[in-house]
Amino acid sequence: MAVSDKFVSLDTQTRATSDNGSPKINRGFTAFALILFVVGTLYLGFAVSWTMALLYLVGGILGITLYHARYGFTSSWRNFLTNGRGVGIRAQMVMFLIANIVFLPILLVGHAFGHPVAGYVYPVGFSLLAGAFLFGIGMQVADGCASGTLYHTGGGDVRGILTIIGFIIGSVLGSWNFAWWQSTPHFQPVSFLTTFGNVGGFLFNVLLMAIVFVTTIIIERRKHGKIESFVAGGKSGLKGIFRGPWSLLAGSIVLALGNAVVLLLSGKPWGGHFSVRAVGRKNWNLVRAARDELGILADTSKRACITFICSF
Repeated sequence: MAVSDKFVSLDTQTRATSDNGSPKINRGFTAFALILFVVGTLYLGFAVSWTMALLYLVGGILGITLYHARYGFTSSWRNFLTNGRGVGIRAQMVMFLIANIVFLPILLVGHAFGHPVAGYVYPVGFSLLAGAFLFGIGMQVADGCASGTLYHTGGGDVRGILTIIGFIIGSVLGSWNFAWWQSTPHFQPVSFLTTFGNVGGFLFNVLLMAIVFVTTIIIERRKHGKIESFVAGGKSGLKGIFRGPWSLLAGSIVLALGNAVVLLLSGKPWGGHFSVRAVGRKNWNLVRAARDELGILADTSKRACITFICSF
């Protein structure tokens, strides 16, 4: 299903441009973002931990990367299915390759900075199929996945706020009935490193990525006669780094390395939905705390009224 013509696709260029075609800089917003970076880092460093402060900075860098490279995960697959263009998918395969190379020694060691390090290995079953189907519909309607929605919203597209609210509500509902979903039919978790060994698991991953990479080339060349390059489109020099745009290749490299830093600092790879779940869980806890507090106040008021009436 194609994107409706009644809405502006989030895959298109949204930044303002000057008369010569170069992107304009919103100096007020840029200054605010820099202040937020500095203040947020110092606050987390002194109030929580410097590990969280570093993760905060890495998250900001990953967001900048997504924005400057216009790096879309689900949009790349949608573009391939609807238009036969696979440049975004090929860029993702390069990112996965770099991540596999960097992740492998970290996972083999199993710990970093005093805490365990592990990847995400979860069962595949009915819950995943149902969630993926519903999530796919939502991404098509909202024109973006979690990471794409976040960086587009950060870039000034306020439509994404509704999608973020939906993410938060859905995460709370999912956490509420998580145990039931886990009880539905599923296969046991599979780790290629455990199944095929360290070298065999790595090579099997590379084989899968190569198949996807080559398949997109074949299909795109048959449909369009030539393929788009994920190296082109970026500007060089310091000006290009800070103002963009970046090539998809540059985005793939930074995202893979940034993900490795997140793995080292937190013990888990970067997940675009974790922060959304955390916000939803904290807000739900606040609602429950407020409800309990109101219940205590109501009970206290009731007892006080009974005592007052009985005193007569």
